[in-house]
Amino acid sequence: MAERGWPGVHIRERPWKPRNTDLLSTRQRTRLPATCRESVVVPDISGAMLSLPTDLFAEIEAATLEIVRFDAARHTSPLPFTAPLLRSEASASSRMERLTVSSRKLVEEEIFGTGQPGSRGNAPEIVANTRAMELVSRTVDPLNPGTILEMHRILMERTNPGIVGLFRGEPVWIGGSDLSPADAEFVAPDSATVPDLIDDLCAFMRRTDLPALAKIAVAHAQFGTIHPFADGNGRTGRALVHVLLRNADLTATAALPLSVRLLTRVANYFAALTAYRAGDPEPVVRLFTTCARQAAELGVDTAAELCSIRDMEWEPLLTSRADAADRKICDLLTSQPVVDVTTVTDNLGCTGITARRALSSLEEAGIVVAYQIGKRHRAWRAPAVLELMDDVAEGIGRRQAG
Repeated sequence: MAERGWPGVHIRERPWKPRNTDLLSTRQRTRLPATCRESVVVPDISGAMLSLPTDLFAEIEAATLEIVRFDAARHTSPLPFTAPLLRSEASASSRMERLTVSSRKLVEEEIFGTGQPGSRGNAPEIVANTRAMELVSRTVDPLNPGTILEMHRILMERTNPGIVGLFRGEPVWIGGSDLSPADAEFVAPDSATVPDLIDDLCAFMRRTDLPALAKIAVAHAQFGTIHPFADGNGRTGRALVHVLLRNADLTATAALPLSVRLLTRVANYFAALTAYRAGDPEPVVRLFTTCARQAAELGVDTAAELCSIRDMEWEPLLTSRADAADRKICDLLTSQPVVDVTTVTDNLGCTGITARRALSSLEEAGIVVAYQIGKRHRAWRAPAVLELMDDVAEGIGRRQAG
C-alpha cells in the first residue's frame, strides 16, 4: 500500500527509436519495437512527506544505536579493523553487480597494482569501489552533484573512461534485451531530466526532519530510480549510502558492511526498489533498517574475530620479544593480509634483512604462506585473515558460518 503523500513514478508508452540501427542485422531491425514503457516522470522528493508506521520508527532507533556501538568499537579495538571491513563492503557491493573476486586478489591488486596476476578479472573495478568509499571518509560537504560525479569517476575511470564523471545522455534500462527496453524491468527517465532530479535529490539529502536511516534508504532508492549514469549506478548509489552515514555522524569511516547484509537479501532489495517506484517507501526503509542493524552487529563481531586471530591463534605461536618485528608484522597482517618485503619495511621502518627474517619466522610458525606474486617477486599471505574477509564479503561471519 502506497504511503500517503509519497509520489510514485509515472509510466507511459513512448515511441522507441534506437541509435546506430545500421549496426544491426536485418532480422534485429525488424524485431525492434515501435514503443516502450518508460519512466517518463520521476517526481521531486525534496519536499515530500514521508509517513511511516510507528513500529518502524522504533526499529530505526534500535538500528541506529547498534551503528553507534559499531563505530565505538572502531575506537576501542586494539586492532585497525576498518580496512578489512572496507574491502569486504566494496566487494559485496560489487557482487550485487555480479562482479566477484577473492579477498586475496583484491588485496594484491590494491597493494601491488597493475601488471600483476591480480590485475586480471574484476579486481581493478572492485579496488576502484574501495577507493570511492575511501573518498567518502574524506568528504566534508558530500551533499552536492559534484561529489556524486567524483565518486563515479573513481569507480569507472579505468574500465569505462568515456562515461566517467558525466551524467548520461542516452536511454538506460534494467533487464530485457540489450537492443531495446521493450521487456525491461525498469526504464530510467529521460536523460534531459537527470541534472534537475539530482539537484532535487541533493536537497532531499540535506533535510533534517527525517531519521537518518529512513532518509538514507529513500535517497538510495531515488538515486537508483534516476539512474543518472550509463553504467556504475548501483555501486555509486551504495557508496552514496556511506556518504550519508558519515554525514549523519553515525560512522567515522565508510566501513559499515551494509552491502554485505543487503547481498544476503538481493530479491528483497530489488522488490523494495520496485515498491518504492510505485509510491511505497516503507519496504526499502524497513529493509535498510534491518540490514543496517545486522551490518553493525557483523562489524563488531568481525573486529572481535580479528582480535581472536591475532591473540588466540597467532600469539601462542610467537616466541620473540614483545617489540620484535614478527609481532609487529602480525599486527599489520590484520589490516593488510598480503605483504612483501617492501610493504613491511615501509610500514615498520626496518631493514629488508629484518623484514625477510621476520617473515621467514612467521612462515615457519604457519601464520603466513609464502608464494610468488610475479617473476622474482615474493609475497606472504595470512590465510586466516583472508578467509575471514571472504566470509564477511559473502554476507557471513565465522560465527554464522560455523
